[in-house]
Amino acid sequence: MPAVYDLMEHQIPLCIGTDSLASNHDLDMNEEVAYLSACFPGLDHAEILKMGTLNGAEALGKGHEYGALSKGRKARFNVFSGTEIKNMKPETFIVTKSWSTLTCY
Repeated sequence: MPAVYDLMEHQIPLCIGTDSLASNHDLDMNEEVAYLSACFPGLDHAEILKMGTLNGAEALGKGHEYGALSKGRKARFNVFSGTEIKNMKPETFIVTKSWSTLTCY
């Protein structure tokens, strides 16, 4: 297992990716996010989402274009729907895959 907690303690920005189909059964970032959360239950869900969005864009030198919804950046986002969101934070709803439908834009 990677030393996720140690790396974060040293303020090293971490990224989540899918690698390739050669070493994984799919290229689903939602699966990667949920897997990281399951393997490291102490991680903050907002931080996990940042690892799959802004941190990855910044690591690729594209942080000024992608990774966050803000003025001047290209809009690429997902809309998650489901009934469980009433009882949890939005980031927890996404990371724990409590949603039932997903629309990508």
